[in-house]
Amino acid sequence: MKKRIFPFIAALMMVFVWTVTARAQIMGDLPTFFDVFFDITYNPAAGTPYERGTLSGAFMLYYGSGNMYFPLAEPRPDPILLKSGESFFDVFRFDMGTITDGTSIYMSFNGGVFQPYTSDQIDYAYAFDVGTNSVESDPGVAPLIFLGNAGPDFLAEPRPDPFTLPIFAFASPGVQVGTLTVTDIAAVPEPGTLLLLVSGLAGLAVFRKRFKG
Repeated sequence: MKKRIFPFIAALMMVFVWTVTARAQIMGDLPTFFDVFFDITYNPAAGTPYERGTLSGAFMLYYGSGNMYFPLAEPRPDPILLKSGESFFDVFRFDMGTITDGTSIYMSFNGGVFQPYTSDQIDYAYAFDVGTNSVESDPGVAPLIFLGNAGPDFLAEPRPDPFTLPIFAFASPGVQVGTLTVTDIAAVPEPGTLLLLVSGLAGLAVFRKRFKG
């Protein structure tokens, strides 16, 4: 009888630890990471000054509200470089563990189109949320694009994905030269959570085997 009780107690302890860890995650006591998957395509119209140019730029993540915004993750060490007809896929990871519930999460693409084989810039280029920003003139700074709000479920009220935004190069007015597509925004399981899951399954398997024996 005692041999059957010990595995049962062990299984109950695993469930208890898992519950405490899950509660800590919900309360924001543990860091929670998210991945933003995105594609950038450079496809300027034929016959424009941009056709033979190169699109270069950086993808950034921010958090904040009102007029206060702060970087959420380090920028890529290397800029994105695309020739006409080329695409680029990447994943950007950020930590939601220290962000207050209700704080908005944003992204931006800030770049420019450059002459081939030189560093001479033709025009600045930005990804735009059409309807919330004007394309009549250069905004002077990359517009922020809403992704979702931090909340008890880590990313509450997320923007539906996938979604595609135009990239405009700014002469006057802006000319679309490409697209930015956010294909997915997904939570990354914590290593501790995965360990608890594996240990819990192993414990239950042992308990079942001993109970049958």
